[in-house]
Amino acid sequence: MLTYSFNNRNKKSLYEYLYTCIKDDIISGKLTPDTKLPSKRDFAKNHGISVVTVENAYGQLLAEGYIYSLPKKGFYVSEINNNYNTTGNHSFKNTAFNNISSSNQPYNVNNNARASLENTGAPLENAAVNLVYSHTPKDNFPFSVWAKL
Repeated sequence: MLTYSFNNRNKKSLYEYLYTCIKDDIISGKLTPDTKLPSKRDFAKNHGISVVTVENAYGQLLAEGYIYSLPKKGFYVSEINNNYNTTGNHSFKNTAFNNISSSNQPYNVNNNARASLENTGAPLENAAVNLVYSHTPKDNFPFSVWAKL
């Protein structure tokens, strides 16, 4: 079971401190990929904190890709490639995300957007989603599927 001391958290909120502790353990390798994290209720009970605090910390870790969740199974540590650097650019390998798309083809990006992105050094060939115009192609949402919902 993960145990953390909340006495040395300085001025950080509880969930932010918990998030930082778990993130540091993942980056340092103390928590290995696919390790199951404690349930929110058990974790909160053992540390004497609110379940909402644990939910917020897990939610932030989930949003940043450090952990992934499996429905009715719990939260698990994502695999992080060893090319971690201090600029905050991490390379995550999340099995659940990789199974969503079977093709490695990037979405269509128009020439103006492509030129501006190439100037930033962003790897367009490996792009999973084009977020340039804040929308995805309509082909990703077939009417036949939506009609059944």
